Amino acid sequence: MCSGQGFCGGRYRGPNRWLYGVKPIEGLQPATSRRSRPTAPARATTSPWSMPAGRGSVPSNQERATDHFADVADPDRRESHSHEATTIETGPHRQYGSAVTPPTQPCRPRTPEYDWRTYLAEFHRRRPGITAAVLEQSTNNQRTPYQWLVEQLPSHGPVVDVACGDAPLAAMLGARWIGIDRSPTELASGSARVDDGRMVLGEASALPFRSDCVDVAACSMALQILDPLDAVMTELRRIVGAGGRIGVLVPCRSPLSIRDRWRYLRLALIVRDRLSAPNDRRLVARSSNCHSLYATGLRATFDEQRRFTYRIAEPSDADRFVLSLYLPATSARRVSAARRLALRWVGTEIGIPIRLIVWKVDEGTGEQGTGHAPASSVRRRR
Repeated sequence: MCSGQGFCGGRYRGPNRWLYGVKPIEGLQPATSRRSRPTAPARATTSPWSMPAGRGSVPSNQERATDHFADVADPDRRESHSHEATTIETGPHRQYGSAVTPPTQPCRPRTPEYDWRTYLAEFHRRRPGITAAVLEQSTNNQRTPYQWLVEQLPSHGPVVDVACGDAPLAAMLGARWIGIDRSPTELASGSARVDDGRMVLGEASALPFRSDCVDVAACSMALQILDPLDAVMTELRRIVGAGGRIGVLVPCRSPLSIRDRWRYLRLALIVRDRLSAPNDRRLVARSSNCHSLYATGLRATFDEQRRFTYRIAEPSDADRFVLSLYLPATSARRVSAARRLALRWVGTEIGIPIRLIVWKVDEGTGEQGTGHAPASSVRRRR
């Protein structure tokens, strides 16, 4: 049966041609070839489908693009974008769509330099002892990073703990321990572990001790954020006498399992941060590029990297792990998203790679240390 539209079971293609026995309808224009097809008329400025007055209006292309950008943009960084209102170009060369004008600047600008000193002061004021809480729960062969550090230090003489935090080394070193930190909140938190008389408020770059006064100095998980690094290393060398030891714990990049790397990658993507500290690049290098770590008269006798397992048994463990990270450029909304991600890891574990370096102070202070430990002692262990 014919539908009355000039075809029946097929398509009518000419004024004088019959298709399946159906005569063409009078007045019906024949279909032309693609080459001779006329151009489409210009679009009307007012759409026949627009809403009546008083009931709103259909948003324009530019408004749609702006709304879409607002959904995916970070509200904390919106002011830094020069193309907040993305424009839409239309014209005869785009009859079947529209083109978005590319921005003149990248969508996400390079992360600016932050005032780490102010950030760290606020961080440790609000979360005193959180770094030690995570590391005391991390083990490798049933030993924490702090126990690993104490094992490599001499068993005699006083020990100056630079950037001691809430004094996690005090219980293991006993009366030998003397701590110094620039955070009053951290020292107040550590007063529950040790007598206040052995805790000093001061700067790591200007230690309030005389030269060659101790045989051992330690710095655990703080060298990556202490500034200026050169001055800190000079002060450590100054207070330790000839033949003494300087032991430091610093974060590193390996060893890590594949699952560890995947989780750290997901965290970095969520918080939009590389999970790094100001001095990480200099601490990771083992060459002359980080010569400030190997000041005159220092020779590395031990250098090893290990993976410590942090067990996430409860939701509070996952929350503590995320809050212990230094994230100066991350908004509160993204930190909350990272905490929700870590909650999925409850019942599992994550690796924390830590490097331990022990330097010996040479007898001749004018000698230049090589800065490298013997090849047999530079190792990576899981």
